[in-house]
Amino acid sequence: MELLQLLCSAGNLLPTTKHQLYKFAHKFKCPYSRIDYCRSCQQTLPTSRRCIVGTCLKREPNSLIVFNPKRTLLQTITNNWTKMESHDLTKRKIIGITFNTDGISPFKSSRTTIWPIFLVIANLPPAVRMLKQNVITCMLWIGNCKPDMQFFLNQFKKVIMHP
Repeated sequence: MELLQLLCSAGNLLPTTKHQLYKFAHKFKCPYSRIDYCRSCQQTLPTSRRCIVGTCLKREPNSLIVFNPKRTLLQTITNNWTKMESHDLTKRKIIGITFNTDGISPFKSSRTTIWPIFLVIANLPPAVRMLKQNVITCMLWIGNCKPDMQFFLNQFKKVIMHP
């Protein structure tokens, strides 16, 4: 949640429920898109948030929150360019990016889990690479179970290949 606050540049109290999380992002104008998926078959849900496959149980869907990382990546590179210039990859005009993910259960009263995907610029020196301002939130999986990793990483690939 601290990274969400950093992403949105908001100094207010962080949300404690999934509903408040969505309201928080909307209020502080964090540009994002939300895609709801059926928990049973992983199909994209229509705006009604109900699965159209007859065999699926009608439960609360999993959601994927996608932040366009392009603007934040460019800003991070601009802010750190002098630190990156001496890196061998930068000299060859290559920017290396790593990604990390791990799930957490942020709400004590709920089974909700959040699986973020964070981006880090590998060209940054190790001393500044993992500073909060240099870690970029790209996606959040929000649901009552962990995501199917193949499905989750395919969605990430779409975001990175077509920002």
